[in-house]
Amino acid sequence: MAMNGQTTRESTEEEDDHNNNGQDNSVNNNGNAAGNQSDGPHRIRTTCDIHSSMDELGYFPILLQDVLWDLGNTVKSLYVTDHYSNPAIGDYDLTRVHIHERLEISRGMRTRSVHNSTMTHITYTASISNAAKRALWSLCYTHRQELHTTKCRHLPRRTSGTEETMVPLGEDGQDRINILARVTAALNNDLEGVTAEFDRTYEKLLKAQPGSPSWKPKLPEENHRWKRMIPLAPPSHRPARDSVTAHLALSLIF
Repeated sequence: MAMNGQTTRESTEEEDDHNNNGQDNSVNNNGNAAGNQSDGPHRIRTTCDIHSSMDELGYFPILLQDVLWDLGNTVKSLYVTDHYSNPAIGDYDLTRVHIHERLEISRGMRTRSVHNSTMTHITYTASISNAAKRALWSLCYTHRQELHTTKCRHLPRRTSGTEETMVPLGEDGQDRINILARVTAALNNDLEGVTAEFDRTYEKLLKAQPGSPSWKPKLPEENHRWKRMIPLAPPSHRPARDSVTAHLALSLIF
């Protein structure tokens, strides 16, 4: 794995079987090669660049580092982003942030926790920000007792493994802080819900493409409206797109 902005390239899918038979064999058996190519759909090659960084300057990465400082942890977080390239669906990023801490009995470090972005993004910055935000909310919940005397006590909290955000209220009489805290929590929950809808919409769009194993033509009367949104299971490493793509998907499917 490369560090500090460097990348390594990996292949995530195998090439076609007829490409592995050797050049001589392909030349001598042109007819067979042509037959093999028509036996099934052509596999699209997906590549992955792995980018590692410990110096991210976005709003949420900086705020995450502030919280770690208040907790006595001076080790910078490690951001690992998988950048996938696929000719059929475009480029997308998936980020996980590793929270490290120093060992007391040696000079080494250990990984305290790892937090993933909720979904894949088409920009590096958005993927980094999403992973840092989820790490931030989770740490604020886990270490709420240690943070109760710091300015970070006002930050939203999220129990690990859930999508529900809580914002601590102020003291009695602090109506302005309390009402803004409730609005902040509501907006964040709505954002997570919209993100989940986009993810499901893009998944449906992929399945509806010709050539997909589950694809079949739909009659107009088969279309239906969205049902009540339900929470998603922990995010999988599947491609998802930005809000513009998801909006287009909604208009195409429904």
